[in-house]
Amino acid sequence: MRAKPKKQPQGTFLCPDLLDQLDPKAPLLQLARRIPWGRFEKEFAGLYSDQGRPAKPIRLMVGLMLLKQLENLSDERVVGAWKQNPYHQAFCGMTEFQWNLPCDPTDLIYFRKRIGEDGARLIFEVSVELHGDDAKEREITVDTTVQEKNVTFPTDLKLLTKVIEGCRKIAESEGVGLRRSFRRTLPKLRLKRMKMAKKARKMRTMAGALIRELRRKLPGEALTRHLDGSTCTSGSRTRSEATRTRSTAYTSPIFSASLNARRTSNTNPDARRPSRSQKLRASLSARCRSTRTSTTAIRCRMPSNSVGRLPGSVRLWRSAIGATGA
Repeated sequence: MRAKPKKQPQGTFLCPDLLDQLDPKAPLLQLARRIPWGRFEKEFAGLYSDQGRPAKPIRLMVGLMLLKQLENLSDERVVGAWKQNPYHQAFCGMTEFQWNLPCDPTDLIYFRKRIGEDGARLIFEVSVELHGDDAKEREITVDTTVQEKNVTFPTDLKLLTKVIEGCRKIAESEGVGLRRSFRRTLPKLRLKRMKMAKKARKMRTMAGALIRELRRKLPGEALTRHLDGSTCTSGSRTRSEATRTRSTAYTSPIFSASLNARRTSNTNPDARRPSRSQKLRASLSARCRSTRTSTTAIRCRMPSNSVGRLPGSVRLWRSAIGATGA
């Protein structure tokens, strides 16, 4: 129910009006005299019912929203500051100094939901009209380094979740019945506490099962239509590689690259980092080819105290060379 306007009490010498006690040249009071509060009362009157408990005054709620933006405060802070600052109370239309909070901080949330996007746009338009021609600028300098970016880091779990949900949407649009949709398994798995690698491995298995089932059940035309804007890795991998991944990526090129990064580093010998024993074996082989000597002779020329500082596999390999050479 819309709040009823209060009768203005007659000012007396013992109880003067709140505006009579404040500086009329204060910026907030000058701004309050220029804002068309009646426009807000007229526009928002239709959002209230004629029955029920009376709501807070519209000027009070709109004034709190303006103070929140002017002072850059949260809902809790602006309500607390309103109680302590008489200029804030006069800005919201109070004629007497109030000792209590104007409303609960959650009432501002309900008011924003009540007026919606159109009401927020109306408040913004009125605030812009107060500046007149000064608000119309030909050029606006914006520093993009301080603007928040609506970008999320593409982790494996997020991308795999998109793959599973995308497969379900494709099945629903094409009328294909899935043997397993993982609607209940996936949320439980995401909330379960386990190692990320193990969780990603299980989700990759789910995604692979859905992709293979769609490939079997979808007709050729529908499969081609869904593959136009995505990358579908073929089955031209080796058997060990397919066993390691246990699924095929059917996603965008970015996801395919990130999903296959670990598999490429594990299967490509050139991408691996050589171990210490491999470096030693390669150096010994190169010296043997260049000097035409046996590995036993090279081993004898090495200092004896360097053997104890090498890993056990290297020492075992050296001892095997020595036994063979002897």
